[in-house]
Amino acid sequence: MIAEDDKVIKIIQSSTRGLLASFRNKTQLLKECSNDIKMLIREGYDINTAREAAKNLFGKYNVQFIAIDGTQSQDQALDMLVFYAGAFGYLGKLDFTDNKGCCYNEPSEVEGTLNTSAAIPLHEEDVASVAGKKTEGGVELDTGRLPSSLMHLAEYYMAVKTFYENPEIKVVLLDKTLSGDVAHLVWSVSEILDTDTCILQGIKTEYGSVSNLDLQLARILHPNNLLQIPVARSHLIKYAAINRLIEESKNGTTATISYEDLLNKMGAKKDRLSKLVEEITDLNKRYCFLDGSNNDHHLRCTLSLKQDVKNYWNRVYYASMKLSEHIFNTPEGKHPLIYENVEDGKKNKNWITADDLDYLTLVMIYALLRLAWEKNVLVVGLIKDVAAAELMKSVVPILQRAGKIKLSSGFPTFNSDKMLLQTSSVINAESTRTPWRTFEFDACVIPLAAVVMKVMTKVMKMMKLTTRQK
Repeated sequence: MIAEDDKVIKIIQSSTRGLLASFRNKTQLLKECSNDIKMLIREGYDINTAREAAKNLFGKYNVQFIAIDGTQSQDQALDMLVFYAGAFGYLGKLDFTDNKGCCYNEPSEVEGTLNTSAAIPLHEEDVASVAGKKTEGGVELDTGRLPSSLMHLAEYYMAVKTFYENPEIKVVLLDKTLSGDVAHLVWSVSEILDTDTCILQGIKTEYGSVSNLDLQLARILHPNNLLQIPVARSHLIKYAAINRLIEESKNGTTATISYEDLLNKMGAKKDRLSKLVEEITDLNKRYCFLDGSNNDHHLRCTLSLKQDVKNYWNRVYYASMKLSEHIFNTPEGKHPLIYENVEDGKKNKNWITADDLDYLTLVMIYALLRLAWEKNVLVVGLIKDVAAAELMKSVVPILQRAGKIKLSSGFPTFNSDKMLLQTSSVINAESTRTPWRTFEFDACVIPLAAVVMKVMTKVMKMMKLTTRQK
């Protein structure tokens, strides 16, 4: 037995020495071609430009920030599964000085209500009710989806709560990409809306009960006149029309407008008139959001919107915050994923599914962006593309063959751009000015990039320590 253990140890040691030797050779090559790598990156930023940008956006040169990161895990004991997910926030201050540029102080862990977490026990037979996905072959289980969905919700929920609990915060750093999350979630939640199975539907709020139309509108319709959102074309034309009808019905008055006038006020092309009529007609057949006198839809018909439609976002947001509070601050004796809703005097208990968590996450992202627009808050999402290799395997060879760059030697054969650039930045740390970026992203540099990376690195280390202690 001892001989077998020694054999295993020797194999591990030998394999490890081989890997370390290969890595040392690559780092040595990186040192020799450091000048070549500098051709691929751009360093630093203009201090005066950063100060002016901060002044224009925040109205001052020093602001508070919060950096948020999440964690998740799951464990099984006998027939019980226990899921854990949480988000941890760290506060700090940014100063845009006239000599050092953008500086920050050491972030400190947020105490109290801004730390959001949930530990959720589930019996094996209940997992299908929460994380099951109906397919032609039956119900497929993906238990890993539940803690992941909970973690994403926790991070965005914390960000939204932060604004209300600490309005001085002007910068939010998130370890995720918002645009990627929105694109995925908008598509993935459509199924539960089409089947009327979203947990939010029917929840009572101070603005009325949440309807399926509210959920459909909140999935996409988040207007911004300065950004000209939504555009009146393609599948968005019906949302642009509803938004315009809402604007026409402000101050409690019911406005009546023809399809042609509606099209003109939206700024849409005239050849989209028939599509507009068709889209609004189909939508009204399902949801009846227009006044009852407008049931016959044709080009000369006039439209007027029911007054309660305009509060669709208030209802969905109110219910989403209420449900999220139940998940992360569950009342004693209740289950985090079982919500009791009162309808017609009766209490109905329903499971909050992974699909419901995805919709709640989408609402929190929209709430965060709406607050950012209204209060001049900078939301920074980090992208971790660990598998990208286009720079080394495609871009550089093409530029070499085109004669755009001349390299004195070849680069080490790392498997990804991240590994090459990350290792190079460590080896050449003293000669590399931050923030640095590859020339691919030179047109979209954020002066806060250096601070963002340093802060998030610090946050991740602190979060690991906190998790271990808990």
